[in-house]
Amino acid sequence: MYLDLLPVFMTLAAGWLWRRHSPGGVDAAHLAQALNMLMIYLMGPALIFAIMSRAPLNAALAVIPAAGYVCSLGGLLLAAAAYRLLGRRTGLSRQGQGAMLLAAGFANGSIALPVVVSLFGSDAMAVVFAYDIIATILLIWTVGVAVAARHAEGQTPVSLGREILRLPPAWAVFLALAVNLLGIPVPDRLVGMLRYIGDAAIPLMVFVVGLSLRLGAMRRLGAAVPALLVRQVLGPALGVAFAYALGLRGETLAILAVVMASACPAVGIILTHRYRLDTELYGAALTASILLYLLLAPLYRQLLMP
Repeated sequence: MYLDLLPVFMTLAAGWLWRRHSPGGVDAAHLAQALNMLMIYLMGPALIFAIMSRAPLNAALAVIPAAGYVCSLGGLLLAAAAYRLLGRRTGLSRQGQGAMLLAAGFANGSIALPVVVSLFGSDAMAVVFAYDIIATILLIWTVGVAVAARHAEGQTPVSLGREILRLPPAWAVFLALAVNLLGIPVPDRLVGMLRYIGDAAIPLMVFVVGLSLRLGAMRRLGAAVPALLVRQVLGPALGVAFAYALGLRGETLAILAVVMASACPAVGIILTHRYRLDTELYGAALTASILLYLLLAPLYRQLLMP
């Protein structure tokens, strides 16, 4: 079961080793920024359009982002309650609590996509994109920004609408869904070309996640335990229960569970820097959640597959 994830483990390790040794003098921060821009502006939109323009639009696909809202918003409420109760015992500052709410509430599509492809095959990518783009990205740039600003050391104005509109993957989803709904035929040659460009994004996503691993920050992991429990167990349980109640079953439900249980979002590092939250603690939660996800994802698949 875990052998299916061996390429993910190896690529993740390669990113971590690059962070430690910086081959050719190219440091991890600059490399991650360049690769992120490449995926956001070229590879990601190409892959998203190729998959979503031909994805079957059925009731199950509509349930997926709805379950994402239940998982994320329910998880945020659970994490807020936990840190309010444990705040004094953990000794967390307001900035630390804000960082942990970001860690608890939103999934990491960059690591979920390659893990889901490894466990279920490329046909499962439509579920990941529907969840990540329609639920996670919209939530993190609205609710997530609001949470970060509320716990910020100082106020940093940001236009939420402008942030979303500046994301080419979101445009790719909207365009692909419009083409799909209107029945506009997309030539096979074009889809093949877009897949050729976009498929390279899958291992690059894992490599960039590896660049963000911060094992040195793990000494503060105790304060992140409630956030990790919500992120990878309790929040997904809420989302799975909601999707099951709406009739989702079988492999699609298993894929959804694996996506919902993903690691903390890498974009959280950007938000913690921007709003001067506890970046080191967030880095510890991000690193631990990635390692936990690689252990939990196959178990969720085995538990929910018919």
